[in-house]
Amino acid sequence: MADPTGRATQPSSTSTTSERRIEDAFNLDAAQIANNLEPFFAASSRLIENWRKASEELLEFGNTRLSRNMETGRKVARSANLQEAMEVQSEHARSMMQDYMAETGKLVEMGNRAIAETFSVWRVERLLPTERTRTQEAAPQTAESGLSRKFAAE
Repeated sequence: MADPTGRATQPSSTSTTSERRIEDAFNLDAAQIANNLEPFFAASSRLIENWRKASEELLEFGNTRLSRNMETGRKVARSANLQEAMEVQSEHARSMMQDYMAETGKLVEMGNRAIAETFSVWRVERLLPTERTRTQEAAPQTAESGLSRKFAAE
C-alpha cells in the first residue's frame, strides 16, 4: 500500500484486521482516526453537561412557579371581595411575566455558553502550539478542565 506521498507502507504486525481495513480504505492508521475523533467526544460531553444544567434550571424554575401559582390561588380564595381578588391576580400576572422574561434571559445565556464551550474544542485545535499554550493558561480552571486540557494539548 502507498501513502499520499507515494511511499510504500507496511501494516504493522500488531494491527488487527479491522485496523488494516481502515488503513486500506482511508490510507490512515487507526491511531490517527482515534485522535481525530477525540474532539467530537469532548464536544459531545460538554454538550450533554450543558443540557443537564439547562434541565436542572428549568426544573427549578418550574418548581418555583408552581409554588407561587399555588400561593396565588390561596390568596385569591381568601380574598374578601372581587376587587381584592383581581388585584392579587394582576400582581401575580405581572410577577409571572417578569419571572418568565428573567428565566428566558438565563436560558439564552446558558445556551450561548453551551455553544461556545462545545465548539471551543475546535477553536483550540486550529491554534498554533504556542497559541494553544497561552489559551490554556488563560482559561479558567473548571471541574471539566482535566478533560479539556487533555484534548486541547493534543
